[in-house]
Amino acid sequence: MNSAVAQRISHPTSHNPQGPVSTAASLEFGFSQPSYIICETVHADVPWRQDVVDEGFTVEKKGRLVRPNTRPGIGITINEKAVKKHPFQQEIPQRVFYPDGSVGDW
Repeated sequence: MNSAVAQRISHPTSHNPQGPVSTAASLEFGFSQPSYIICETVHADVPWRQDVVDEGFTVEKKGRLVRPNTRPGIGITINEKAVKKHPFQQEIPQRVFYPDGSVGDW
């Protein structure tokens, strides 16, 4: 469902819980949409996350409210030297399938 349709019928839009660039872009989009309801973020997936990206938005501990960035664009700075120290490695997602082929929770 696109955001215009969601807004028209007062339906909340979802988030993009991926890496720091996607999260920053999702937040910027969300702040511009009245129907944006939640954004799941990941900050502790790898111990070097803070080394590779400086995020412009802030998350208030109490209430978990996110404040928009005040920087240009999506508000992040990427440390390319730090990124090169951590080349991409394909993650194998955990998958649970039942004998009948249905997908289980993981």
